[in-house]
Amino acid sequence: MRQFVKTAELCEVLKTNRRQLLERARREKWPLAETAGGVLFVADRLPLAVQMRLTERSIAQRRETGLAPLQHGIADARQKDRDTASWRAALIVSFRNSGMNADEFISRYNRQETARALYAKLGSVSVPSFYRWLKAFKTKGAAGLLPRQSRERGGDGATLSEREKELLKAYWLDSTQPSMQHALRKMLLSCPESRCTYETARRFLSAIPPTVRDFYRLGQSRWENMYLPYTEQAVAMYSSLDCVVSDHHCLDCVVMYHGRLIRPWLTTFQDYRSGKVLGWCPCVTPSSLSIIVAYYMVCWYYGVPPKLLFDNGKDYRSKLLNGWKVTEVNDLPKASAELESEETEISFAGIFATLGSDVHFTRTYHGMSKGRQERYFRIIGEYLAKDIGSYVGSDSRSRPEEAQLMFRALNGKAKRTDVPEWEDFVKLCNTMIPYINDTFVSEGKGIKGMTRSEAFEKFKTHEFRRVSKEELQAALCSGSVRKCGRNGVTVSGIHYWNDALAQYVGCNVVVRTKLVFDNKALVYTADGRFICECEGDYFCEDRNDMKGTFKKVEGAKKHSFALAAELGATGEVALDADAKIMHKVAAGIYDQSPDSIDDILGISWDDATDYDNAESGSNGAHRGGKAEKPKNKYKSALEADELDYIDIPNLNVG
Repeated sequence: MRQFVKTAELCEVLKTNRRQLLERARREKWPLAETAGGVLFVADRLPLAVQMRLTERSIAQRRETGLAPLQHGIADARQKDRDTASWRAALIVSFRNSGMNADEFISRYNRQETARALYAKLGSVSVPSFYRWLKAFKTKGAAGLLPRQSRERGGDGATLSEREKELLKAYWLDSTQPSMQHALRKMLLSCPESRCTYETARRFLSAIPPTVRDFYRLGQSRWENMYLPYTEQAVAMYSSLDCVVSDHHCLDCVVMYHGRLIRPWLTTFQDYRSGKVLGWCPCVTPSSLSIIVAYYMVCWYYGVPPKLLFDNGKDYRSKLLNGWKVTEVNDLPKASAELESEETEISFAGIFATLGSDVHFTRTYHGMSKGRQERYFRIIGEYLAKDIGSYVGSDSRSRPEEAQLMFRALNGKAKRTDVPEWEDFVKLCNTMIPYINDTFVSEGKGIKGMTRSEAFEKFKTHEFRRVSKEELQAALCSGSVRKCGRNGVTVSGIHYWNDALAQYVGCNVVVRTKLVFDNKALVYTADGRFICECEGDYFCEDRNDMKGTFKKVEGAKKHSFALAAELGATGEVALDADAKIMHKVAAGIYDQSPDSIDDILGISWDDATDYDNAESGSNGAHRGGKAEKPKNKYKSALEADELDYIDIPNLNVG
């Protein structure tokens, strides 16, 4: 169909006038473009009924002019449809060469007495269908033999408008993965004039390429793992312990743990080359601690693996294992009288980096990266979970009928009380895993016919670095940035103190605490300089040695006071000459004292004495002939007489 349609042409097709057409277009919001020559409508965005009327008019015009209707050739059809048309054409050629009539030829063809090769491709053919093929082949050639839903008729969804197609794709290509029927119903609600059937919608949506379909319906991560190329792993290039993989697995059984039924977990570290499990840890809930236990088991018995391969679980990405970085303001004392204040990036090394293992993570939804690990979990589930006596299955289909009895009584049967304890499960793990390593013959690639322990020893090319107990303890540390307080630094409710922290009170410091022994902590500056090793609960009361506790507190106070005095923070240090100079300058500028109230009123102490002597007369005699200084030279207004008032000259203010 053409891109634009003129208003006059639409009026002719719809048998209406220009005014009514424009009113309908405005009411139904037809897409249009206003030009100097008039209004043009977008042809493929018009309502379906209008598009059909335009198509019928175009076909009628071509018939009147003697032109064949527009059609797509066989080259535009799908490969599958072109093959079908070719086999049908071959059947027609075979019929013409046979010399038989159509009924006789089709009868013998369906009995596979002739053209057997074509029967394998086309199957049974009815006589009416064959006559229809003959007619189409005569008028249109091989293009007339294409299937009805082929591109000869416009392809899948040829009867749908562009708006219907876009709506179907928008509703179906969604991450919620709606059904085709669901998408069709929503499209019909959005486009009421549509006459699309389910078969038409199904053919159109099925023709969408799988890569496009899965990108929108399954998500980008799964699409990348399904369609993007990947690096093929060469297991044979590795030696034993060159690479170790790890994962958690929840077993399909239940055990009794502290009076409640749980499904136990198992964390394992497996050699990538041989498939031997080198470290493991049964746990109630998988965490970074269970990973540490299994990893330490590998390092202690076999050595430190140079490469670790994990999935993207949050436990394996924890800060304790991989380390982390923070940016802090370095406000620690740089010298005795100056401070250093600048941002510093502080790096905390994780356990893996501290011991020398490089960590790599697989892509999400990419289980083939740890194929042997997943197969080993299947063996564990078969020989440990099913034989422990409390197997519950992985889903409702594999769950035994008696599994419900472990949780409650059912159908007149009593509740089971013979569920294994947690300790029994731990013992089974510690015996079954070495048993599988040493006795089970593997069929895996590169280790076929060998047990996992034999393959591990065979492909072990050199000894790896072993670690001591002290190294393992030193690596098992947690770091954090803390502000030093008056009682030291606080981590997990424990106060750590050393006299060396006195000058860092109020500043941020880096604290590393050992997870095994929580009574010691190592303190560093933000730039990595070691300060001291602190003792936990240093100032905590000890009822058996109260005197020793008070002695510690008093000793810390004296040390802090001496340090503060040394740095010039107390009043015991004399004023600096630079501070005194301000007093001298002020005295030089303002060398006269301001007038007092007595001077302003014109009263002097001599006048007051003479007045008292005249007033008292003989009273001065009994005081030894000496006038005393008046205690209060001012009188109340109620007691004053005319002699007490002083004439103040008019200053003519204003």
